Amino acid sequence: MTTGWTPDQVRELSGEDYKNLVALYAVEPWGQERDNLHVAMQLSQVANMNRARGSAAIDPSRFMLGRKPKQNDDAKKISALRGSIKQSRKVANGG
Repeated sequence: MTTGWTPDQVRELSGEDYKNLVALYAVEPWGQERDNLHVAMQLSQVANMNRARGSAAIDPSRFMLGRKPKQNDDAKKISALRGSIKQSRKVANGG
């Protein structure tokens, strides 16, 4: 893991701390996804500098490895995370 934490250390995080870690990653990703984004941004800049005058700008997502995420993917992930946090709180509270 690029955070330097073991899986056990991540499991020990409180729900609030885990949610903050996920939010931090959404704002400032690390690891391969960040590297992928940086290279895609550079490639799109070079492509846009060399595109025909008047043509549409080329978005960095065209150069990203893997599939382009759908807009509702983030909402599904957030919903699943919230459900997981609620469930872990119930277990922790004995309910």
